[in-house]
Amino acid sequence: MLKKTIAPSIIFAIIFFITAIPATYIRLFPLRTFVSDEARSKASVLVMNTARETIQSNISSAINDNLSQSQKQDIVSRKLNELLSKEREKFLKTIDETAGKIDASNPSRRRYPYLLASDSYYYYDLTKNIASEGTIARRIRGSKYFNPKMAAPDGYWEPLNLHPYAGFAVHKILAFFDPKIPLVFSVSFTPLVITLLALASFLLTVKNIGISPWAALIGSVYFVLAEIFLKRSCFAWYDNDPYNILFPIIIIMILSSGFQAKTKKGQAGTGFILGAVLTLYSLFWQGWVFLASIIVASILLIIAIDYASQKTLRSGFLIFLSFLISALAGIGLIFGLNEIAVLFKEGWQALQGFFNRTISVWPDTYIAVGELKHASFTDIINLTGGNLLFLIAVAGFLTGLVRFFRLGVKDVRNKIWLFTAVFASATIVISLGAQRFALLGVVPMALLFTLGLSDLLEKFGSWFPAQRKPLFSVACAALALLAIFPKVLSAERAMPRLLNSIFNSTWDAALTDIKKNTPENSIINTWWPPGHFIKAVARRKVTFDGATINNRQSYWLANALLSRSEREALNYFRLLNNSGNQAVDLLIGAGMTDSQAADFLKSIIHLSRFQAQAAAGPLLGEQTGQLLGLTHGDPSPSFLLIYNQMIENIILYPFVARWDLKKAELINKSPEMLKQAGSPKSGKYISFLWSMAGGYPRASEIFSPVGHQGAWTIFPDNIAIDMENKLCRINSERFGKGTPQFLFFEENGIVRKKPLEGSNLPFSVVIGKRHGKDQIMLMENALAESLLIRLFFFGDSGLTHFKVMSQHSDLTGQTQIDTFRIIY
Repeated sequence: MLKKTIAPSIIFAIIFFITAIPATYIRLFPLRTFVSDEARSKASVLVMNTARETIQSNISSAINDNLSQSQKQDIVSRKLNELLSKEREKFLKTIDETAGKIDASNPSRRRYPYLLASDSYYYYDLTKNIASEGTIARRIRGSKYFNPKMAAPDGYWEPLNLHPYAGFAVHKILAFFDPKIPLVFSVSFTPLVITLLALASFLLTVKNIGISPWAALIGSVYFVLAEIFLKRSCFAWYDNDPYNILFPIIIIMILSSGFQAKTKKGQAGTGFILGAVLTLYSLFWQGWVFLASIIVASILLIIAIDYASQKTLRSGFLIFLSFLISALAGIGLIFGLNEIAVLFKEGWQALQGFFNRTISVWPDTYIAVGELKHASFTDIINLTGGNLLFLIAVAGFLTGLVRFFRLGVKDVRNKIWLFTAVFASATIVISLGAQRFALLGVVPMALLFTLGLSDLLEKFGSWFPAQRKPLFSVACAALALLAIFPKVLSAERAMPRLLNSIFNSTWDAALTDIKKNTPENSIINTWWPPGHFIKAVARRKVTFDGATINNRQSYWLANALLSRSEREALNYFRLLNNSGNQAVDLLIGAGMTDSQAADFLKSIIHLSRFQAQAAAGPLLGEQTGQLLGLTHGDPSPSFLLIYNQMIENIILYPFVARWDLKKAELINKSPEMLKQAGSPKSGKYISFLWSMAGGYPRASEIFSPVGHQGAWTIFPDNIAIDMENKLCRINSERFGKGTPQFLFFEENGIVRKKPLEGSNLPFSVVIGKRHGKDQIMLMENALAESLLIRLFFFGDSGLTHFKVMSQHSDLTGQTQIDTFRIIY
């Protein structure tokens, strides 16, 4: 009897350790393969230069001497690009090996990676608050905490989140063994802890519903190595994503045990635990209402089916009732009873907001976020486990459907199958709306896969007579190796592609400079991606970030960046850094629509205070003084941070700055106009959105010289510039043949705009220097005259109100960061 009780637990414990080893090892890839940014930059330059010299040497004899220098360089560049494309893995391996050797000779090098992605720094900032003050925030109200560094100058009420406390707990445990361990290093282990907890819960679930050990082993490996789970739970990914794996599988584990409870006390206890876990989940992810809806829908469905077939409510009614009481009581106790409806509404709106069918009145900056874009069905399959997992998961769904029609919801396996099927279906629907929700599909798809695999193995086992069962075990072991080994190998190979390393030593140096050389109440203006970096490292306020991406600040900042005069830009920054959203809110409160408020502000911020008062007085009366304090007051110390990706993605800013708010308001009042936009997944819809911003702007990438031909400097795409006489000729399939309208360049500390004779191409060329290297960029004239382009290519030359504070760049130029002081 003891053997029968202990043996399955031991077997599943062994499976846990077998699976945990590759799951942990692969997730440690960023730490195992870490080399410092400085070493990687040096290695990249060395390897690329060596490759270019080798190519040039190998083909020099074959190149026609009659070819121009630019044509020869074009051939070398083309050959190098072909080699890079063909042998990319080899190049990366050589760079890593070279960087490792450089690091080995540098005892003062950094020894662990920076946090991955951007949101990790949001939670790191809050964890630093816990370490220094004992709490994530000084002001907490209901389900929100106040973050004074967000949405400057107003600050922002954000949903409470316990993830920083979990990270800090991991830090304290590791600090017990190494008191000097850096916080940023210790919190990097947090996702690995969450992964192991999720793996244990998965195995307990499949054990509870009677899955065979061989199916459990294969299923657990595919579960922990699902691409999107692997990416969002690897070392240094300090985001709250893994909880969307952990809590769903814990809830299913609780149900797999609770559905087998024979007593009313056991069923009620299951419901209470379920409600407590959901309450805890609400403290880790704002979209918890999605899982709450799955729980309610599934249990009600089980109750209805049971009542229809058995005329009894025994299969879930007590669980459902106690779950509702526990969840409502838990959320009410933690946040306050008045917050329950607010939380549910906000959570549901957060889910709906990614794929609703309205046009945002203010420009929607979410369209530039990759993980929030629509996913195809193929994307979902690849992200949640791959083709093999999907096919066997479908088999698991079908065999479960047969069992369901045969047995109803009598046994626990069918109940869990029903819950999982509902969960998987709902997840696929929302993942098609936004790719990031594919993470929620990992649990139900892995469970369906494991159920299908178990059914297939049971069918396979029935072919073996009792005396040949050992042979069946050998066959299962061979099958497990065939299934697991390629999955582990492919996961390890996929890691370099999955990593999202944005923050580096250049960012660290730039933000450390800001922290040292700016007042504590400073506002750092920049586009949203580095917002979390600035809060966590520079510890300064930001206009907007990844958590406030769709706030109105983006509209005003884009208009400031595209301003064609210094004074115009300064007025926008004064409004933005002194008002935030307050000026718009005041005007809307006075009866204006959003578009009227925006147009009115754009008209008065460029007037003197006296003129603005005369314009606003008749409309606002006693509120005029309040408005002028927001539009013409004195902001906190302000700075503008520009980095090279802003220039590379410059077409985003015309989209935001030129967005037609009034047209958006009209469209949302007319369903017929909205239908004309087409499906959100279609190219027609994207074209429609661009039409709302006046059309797609023209801008090239940044070009560096590839050679010289006499007085002419040659750039890619057959762009030739006479740097001395400031002439330009273009002979390109991409950009046309002829002469652009204007050249923009710096001369004697002044930025010049030179019209070119015989121009026939509808754009300008900007000629600048970055860290001593000539660079050019082709773009429409309005962009060429913008503050953003001027600051990036010419610094503060000729400017009075924008002065360089610091400039940072790595050796390769892949990260370039300039910070400017705004002088009002």
